[in-house]
Amino acid sequence: MDIKDYIINKFKGDFEICNTICNLTENVIDQKWEVKIKSTEGKLLHYDYVISLLFSKTFKTYKSINILCKEGYGQDAGILLRSLFEIYVNITYISKDEPEKMAKRYYEYSYIGKKHLVELSDRHNLEKIGFKNLGEGIQRNKGELYRLYNPEQEKDFRTFVTFKEVFDEDYA
Repeated sequence: MDIKDYIINKFKGDFEICNTICNLTENVIDQKWEVKIKSTEGKLLHYDYVISLLFSKTFKTYKSINILCKEGYGQDAGILLRSLFEIYVNITYISKDEPEKMAKRYYEYSYIGKKHLVELSDRHNLEKIGFKNLGEGIQRNKGELYRLYNPEQEKDFRTFVTFKEVFDEDYA
């Protein structure tokens, strides 16, 4: 019996629970669950949007941990487990006092981080020295990123998005 079979047999019950959680979550996502991201006045609701983004990131990470564990890569799964803990800390912090204000800060900081990645890549010309896939999506959407990162102006969002749309975005 190889290590993968041993792990799957030994932790069969745990993997079944993981699969049940994943299936239930995917069913919720597929039900066109809507996340209200704009108030009746048209103002962006950062808290609802950020929490849905963090939830989708959590779910993707959870599924990845499950896959790594089944393959026998426990140490690598442990690294992702820390990411889950960090998401938990972020959600707890955002939700504690003034959640809308804290979610807006979290949301805007994500654009600052992406903007810095674009600038770093441009400044050091990283693609030419061998980093072929570095920030490919960010580079492709550089103009949109600079347009979106304007903390003085609310972003142009629809009132509702489906959770599946949020989940399918590559935020993780």
